[in-house]
Amino acid sequence: MTGRSRISSATTWTVPACGSPATRRRTGQAQPDRLTEDQYLNIPLKAYATRVVKQRLHQERFRYLVLSAYRGQCAMCRLRHTPLLDAAHILPDRDERGNPEIPNGMALCRIHHGAYDVGILGVDPDYKVHLRADVLEEHDGPMLRHGLQELHGVGIQTPRRAEHLPNRGYLAERFKQFLAA
Repeated sequence: MTGRSRISSATTWTVPACGSPATRRRTGQAQPDRLTEDQYLNIPLKAYATRVVKQRLHQERFRYLVLSAYRGQCAMCRLRHTPLLDAAHILPDRDERGNPEIPNGMALCRIHHGAYDVGILGVDPDYKVHLRADVLEEHDGPMLRHGLQELHGVGIQTPRRAEHLPNRGYLAERFKQFLAA
């Protein structure tokens, strides 16, 4: 059976919900969406919108400072490909204390930054990585096993200068949110 014939024979599909269960709870998306064949086939292949955005001009400087403090590598996996590294905020930029300063940041690759932001993993005040229990029990491929699960309980790579270490109070606050999700 080809992919097209399966689509033609289906009348409804379950579209997987986006994000982690915690993200779906925060956004109120408890269950996957259901689409009929007509609805699915009428979704435009391409669609565009013009938006006005508030650009954070300080982000480029923050990224430079954080990546420099972490010697150009991911604090979790030590990846050194700079185009794949981000300066991840511990306290988000929208928090009044979420200043673009090195102690409020960690250099993370895109995988670990994404996992940190959606609550798949957290970092405790002792700089140890923790994964959600369901992710630890999950069986998938080598990226899950080597890229995430093997980090559980491992310490992050920290900056050499004491004044650049991640703020333990900020980590404690963020880790509390991770545990509550």
